[in-house]
Amino acid sequence: MAKDFRAKVTAELDTAEAEGKLNASLREATGAYQNWLDKQNASESGDMFDDAMGALQHIEDTTQNTDSEYYGRTGREDYKANHRYIGTMNKNGVRTGQDWYYEHAIEGAYNKHIPMHKIMSEHFGKNEFGSEETEVHHIRKNLRYKPNDGNVCNRAENLQLLPKEIHKELTRYASKTNAELDKELKQKVKEADCPMYAYTPEMLEAVIKWNIQNCLANGLQPVIYMTSITDDAAEIEAEAHPLKIEK
Repeated sequence: MAKDFRAKVTAELDTAEAEGKLNASLREATGAYQNWLDKQNASESGDMFDDAMGALQHIEDTTQNTDSEYYGRTGREDYKANHRYIGTMNKNGVRTGQDWYYEHAIEGAYNKHIPMHKIMSEHFGKNEFGSEETEVHHIRKNLRYKPNDGNVCNRAENLQLLPKEIHKELTRYASKTNAELDKELKQKVKEADCPMYAYTPEMLEAVIKWNIQNCLANGLQPVIYMTSITDDAAEIEAEAHPLKIEK
């Protein structure tokens, strides 16, 4: 009997701890979303506004409104914090990414998924490129985090809002080591049968400046891509920024 009692107590403690973590996540999501919603106009926000309002109401009913039938029903069928592995499978059969998201029922008919990185990036993210259509980029790859590290992985400091083409190019740089990229470049030069020249650091700097000035003169935005140097492509951290030239 003592053994059964200890097992029951342990199970109850585990449940309480899980619900405590969930409540903390819900409170964080509520605050972020509420601040974001305060800046929106219902007539202009469309489905995103409606979905967010529904999510917020459900969070409030679940965690704050003691008169609601949903009060205290965290972690069940009404509102859940979830995690899943996503992306294509690599040669080892492991998917290349993971996703943390909130899920809530809409009138019991179907579920709405709200990605955690979307909440954080839309409210706290800085759109350096000023593009209306952006994609969310993780500076440190989300697969490098454990399933219970969603709050760390999706913190604002690890996210960037990037135009699609820039995000695509940055992803390419982040998928291979410097040695692999250099090898590819040499192969392309060889196949193109292009002449090769030796540059001093001063000459190379002059070429870079000329290209930047040429971009600006033609109304193009110069972009700087930065990646960490490591022999393990999975560990590469990458980010992109518009290159601002002070006049």
